[in-house]
Amino acid sequence: MSIVPFKTEMFPLNVRPLDPDMMSLQNEMEYLLSTFFRPNSFNMPIVNKMEFNPMLDVKEDKDKYIVEAELPGMKENDINLDLHDNILTLKGERKPEGNDLKDSNIYTERRFGTFRRDIPFFEKVDPDKVKANFKNGILQIELMKKEVDGKDHRKIKIKH
Repeated sequence: MSIVPFKTEMFPLNVRPLDPDMMSLQNEMEYLLSTFFRPNSFNMPIVNKMEFNPMLDVKEDKDKYIVEAELPGMKENDINLDLHDNILTLKGERKPEGNDLKDSNIYTERRFGTFRRDIPFFEKVDPDKVKANFKNGILQIELMKKEVDGKDHRKIKIKH
């Protein structure tokens, strides 16, 4: 008896182009799998591409964090920032402009709607030293790290 190696030519694949919905699903799955095991990720929720979610950059240096969010077409009063338990929450709503008529759109890639992004920080942030600046559709938030003064440190005795 001889062993014949498996040949792919014997089993041709039915290759056909994927429709746009399947391509979107494939892209979402590739993103999920590529970011799931990434070290040092912020464990942020997956961005739903059907709704508006601002793109973020989070930077860190020795004394502060800097968060930049792309918020094109939004105004300051459409944005809400909150810092609680060392988590920065950015939320708001991006509304379509007055001349956008849903019935007249042939194709649209712009997204609208409410959004919420929660950004956790690994080091303590001083809530009294947070600054935000909004210019040309970019929101920049500077969060100073809280200095460790030793007051929160204490020796714990172990009883036996």
